[in-house]
Amino acid sequence: TDLNALDETVKAFSRVDLTGCIITKLDEASAIGAPMSAAIRHHLPVAYVGVGQRVPEDLQPARAHRLISRALNSGAGTQKAEELEPDVLAAKLRGARAAFTTG
Repeated sequence: TDLNALDETVKAFSRVDLTGCIITKLDEASAIGAPMSAAIRHHLPVAYVGVGQRVPEDLQPARAHRLISRALNSGAGTQKAEELEPDVLAAKLRGARAAFTTG
C-alpha cells in the first residue's frame, strides 16, 4: 500500500481517537517503508504486527528492533538489529542518518 492510501485511511478514521496501529502482512511484504512512514507522520505507535493469516494467533507485539531491522533491510554480513542489546541499538541509531519524512 502506498503512503497516500495510508494517509487517506488515517484521515477516514480521524473521528476515532487512534492510539496506535497494526502493520499486517509482514509475512508477505518485501518492504515496510510506507506503513512505517505513515505511523511516524501521524504519531501512531505500532502496537502489533501481523505475520500470518490467522487472527488473533498471528498478531505479535511490535518490537522496535525488529521493525528497524526490517525497515533498514539488514543484508548479509551486517549485524541484525535483533541481535543487539537495546542500549547498543539506540546508540547506533543516534549516530545514524534517518530518511523518514514526518510532515
